[in-house]
Amino acid sequence: MIQKPVLIVGGGIGGLTLSLCLSKEGIASRVFERRGNFAETGAGIQLSPNCMRVYDYLGIVDLIRSFAYEPDCVQFLDGKQNRILAEIQLGASLAEDYGFPYYNVNRAQLVELLARLASEDDLIQLYPGCEVTAFGSVGSDVKIEVDGNDFDGSLLVGADGINSTVRSQIFGSDEAVFTGHVAWRAQVPIESISSTFHNKVSRVWWGRRKHLVAYPVQNGRLLNCVAVVENKSWASDSWHQPGDPRELTEEFADWAPEVQEIIKSIPSSDLFKWGLFHRSDLKTWREGLFVLLGDACHAPLPFMAQGAAMAIEDAACLALCLSRSDSVKSGFEAYEEFRKSRTQKVKSMSARNGRIFHLSGVAAFLRNNFLKVFDLKVDRFLYSYNVFDINERLSNKGSTLL
Repeated sequence: MIQKPVLIVGGGIGGLTLSLCLSKEGIASRVFERRGNFAETGAGIQLSPNCMRVYDYLGIVDLIRSFAYEPDCVQFLDGKQNRILAEIQLGASLAEDYGFPYYNVNRAQLVELLARLASEDDLIQLYPGCEVTAFGSVGSDVKIEVDGNDFDGSLLVGADGINSTVRSQIFGSDEAVFTGHVAWRAQVPIESISSTFHNKVSRVWWGRRKHLVAYPVQNGRLLNCVAVVENKSWASDSWHQPGDPRELTEEFADWAPEVQEIIKSIPSSDLFKWGLFHRSDLKTWREGLFVLLGDACHAPLPFMAQGAAMAIEDAACLALCLSRSDSVKSGFEAYEEFRKSRTQKVKSMSARNGRIFHLSGVAAFLRNNFLKVFDLKVDRFLYSYNVFDINERLSNKGSTLL
């Protein structure tokens, strides 16, 4: 069915994973990235079992393991007292329950790996430093314009993030809405802080209208830190805007010494600040021969660490739907049917988590006492999900897809 390459706009985790999944299904692709190379900033991300299943399908779990860090647990703590409120077991027990590990990784290292594998694949062509300036459909094909050059393909996938140009050109421009949350990110060399943080624990400190997350990456050499504060003052959505260490220090001045130690250890050159934004939900992710993937169509707030995981699941699902359908249209329909409800639920759960993290007063007291009675456990809805179950569902749809 797919005669010409799939054209992918966006060379981040979602776009590169899609190219590799398409290749696994024997489908060629071209990936266009506006930046001069396929590289990401040094932020950490969490790869849970539901998305590691996709990388197992691609045969690259061992390659990821070489730079990943597998935490034994995640602790939720009171921000001012450093008192443990709840703990969720990860590590070997989680991998045994769900079949795949839970890894903390450096986003840049993951993108570097995916780009290298794509560059070595005969079915994938990478185009760094190429911004797609125009696209359209011509008969049964799509055509895009990049720096005055035209490329033809069977279809186009917009995997270009929350500020997707593909989305705006297909569905019209809609302004991203500032959520009233400002975030800081940084990575601290483990050796520069006390041995308290030299264990295999991910930590989330909760407090009134703010929280801080810290977990090891790069085989435990760096501590990835993200602080989120409710602040109605607008902030840019750029990940590259430098943050002011004094401002961050003041925000957490009355928090536990352990939190302040982390903040004071952040290299001033490695602190970045950005605003959290959201976009309205789309009625559909597809139009003709064009379709969206990942944050371009369902960007969640970062309070469940599932943004990358959803894009990775999308990539596998779209590749399977296209390879097992008799037309692009039916492949797109199946992809949206299988993915939309799950990603919408994750968006809702992420927003809910943000509210829970930032409770104060009586509400926080009730939350904390609830946690004393009921053990927190990982969410089976998230981690038990097997995107490859769609093979059976596609088969059950009958001849309209096969």
